[in-house]
Amino acid sequence: MTVCGEFHLSEGIPGSVTALQQHRSAVRLGKTDLPSLLPASRRTEDDDLECLAATHQPTGILEWVNEELNVDRLKDIHDWLWIVGRPMPPRSLHYQRLLNREVIIMEKLDMHLVWINGRIFIKPLPRYLLEQSFWGKYLCSHEVPLTSIVHDRALGFLFSYAVLIMHESDFHIAKELHLIPEKVQWPAWRVKPLCGYTSRWNQYGSFFYDNFVLLASSTVYIAVVLTAMQVGLATEALQGNKAFQSASYGFTVFSIVGPLAAAVLVIVVFCYLFIGNWVATRHYSRERLKRIQGR
Repeated sequence: MTVCGEFHLSEGIPGSVTALQQHRSAVRLGKTDLPSLLPASRRTEDDDLECLAATHQPTGILEWVNEELNVDRLKDIHDWLWIVGRPMPPRSLHYQRLLNREVIIMEKLDMHLVWINGRIFIKPLPRYLLEQSFWGKYLCSHEVPLTSIVHDRALGFLFSYAVLIMHESDFHIAKELHLIPEKVQWPAWRVKPLCGYTSRWNQYGSFFYDNFVLLASSTVYIAVVLTAMQVGLATEALQGNKAFQSASYGFTVFSIVGPLAAAVLVIVVFCYLFIGNWVATRHYSRERLKRIQGR
């Protein structure tokens, strides 16, 4: 799977070129300068502010990267994620805009690609994951036990961006939102395009909102009609009108039974959709897991 130009998801260094290099004359970072790609500081578990130590030992660097790519909270709920969605790659950035989702910058990886109510949280792609020298010195070294864990998490994170930025339009959106480093250029990033279709309801909240808003609007109209009928029955001209009284009687019964029946119908349809999605998701999960394990 190609990630950035010649960046490949493998057991070693993902690629043979650095995505941060725009031109042949670009200045390459020396190994002693690689820690400068990391964040300026971090917050410890005790809420203290910690800066990167002067020493550039691989163990210390990996601890920083491991915290940057920590997904322990996701591991705790991994077996239950199939309930809220299918195990498939995320939609690209232009598709997120099509769904009217606002991109919110979030540096915690365990919130990366989590979306709710018109918002999606995305962690910007750090510069060090696009620097080949950083991979060679810190993420592909077998001298430190932590390397394997951090290496796999980094590959997974890169894969998410390979899907988020599939088209050149996605690339420009990422630049606009500062999700990728400024020096990265489109020719160094190209991946195979992939297009899809949108669906009317992509979350259960939207289904209930659309249907109950319509039901509420209908109820308001029914209330207006009932009020008008009540006023009409109070007039002398309509008090003795049997046709109007029959219509008022029938509409009164409808106003009581109709909204209740509509609400029950919405719930029944929801149960049908939920069970259908649940069965489809379980089937999709099993089939996709078989394909992944067979590779």
